[in-house]
Amino acid sequence: MLFLELNAPDQILETINFQVLTAYCNMLSILKPAKAPGFAYARLEIVSHRVFIGRILSLTPQQKGWPMYAQLLTALFKFLSPFLRNAELAKPVHRLYRGTLRVLLVLLHDFPCTLR
Repeated sequence: MLFLELNAPDQILETINFQVLTAYCNMLSILKPAKAPGFAYARLEIVSHRVFIGRILSLTPQQKGWPMYAQLLTALFKFLSPFLRNAELAKPVHRLYRGTLRVLLVLLHDFPCTLR
């Protein structure tokens, strides 16, 4: 909710949008799933939110948000990698995996340049 309000179309807030995105990315990098596994679902929800993806990948100047977003996804992949080595996934891990795949499909559809 706070993120949506800080990224509302407002002339005053437009000047700090990139700083707000950077702060959120830094916070999410600190709370990566390996350090806070209980926050993994909420983190995935934030990272996959349409406003967050749209702001960080299309509205940041000179694609400055792409490396930050790639870092967030990389932390998620590193967290999932030990679980994916098993043939059977526990139900919570399976849901996190499916959510991650959905994020990748959205990126492939809406921002294909980011997956190169």
